Amino acid sequence: MFFFKFFPGLTPYQGKKRCFGEFKCPSCHRKWMSGNSWANSGQMCVCCRIMVYPHKQRPLDKPDGLDVSDQSKEHPQHLCQKCTQLGYYCRQKTIPIDSPISVADDDTISCDPVANIQSAMIVEA
Repeated sequence: MFFFKFFPGLTPYQGKKRCFGEFKCPSCHRKWMSGNSWANSGQMCVCCRIMVYPHKQRPLDKPDGLDVSDQSKEHPQHLCQKCTQLGYYCRQKTIPIDSPISVADDDTISCDPVANIQSAMIVEA
């Protein structure tokens, strides 16, 4: 028997603050985590180019193991629905005058389904 969890919106969290989210692409099964997750906002899968909404979200101030945010890693703003909607980096408090959305590609991401399954097995182990 299957159990479906229904949320009042597109995401489990419905607050106004940024939170930590866990994502899994329904097409290629790629998994990722982000400290830039928002209510009713998704992130685009780098492999499939489809919008994926987090299946799990929790406050940033209550880490749960692997969700320690690496502040040195660049946030791929071109894949973030919140950044796209705002027109600027979603973590900024004010609208910058000359701040284009970053379109840097993450060369460390594999779009190979086998590699994704293997890396997911390592993370989940």
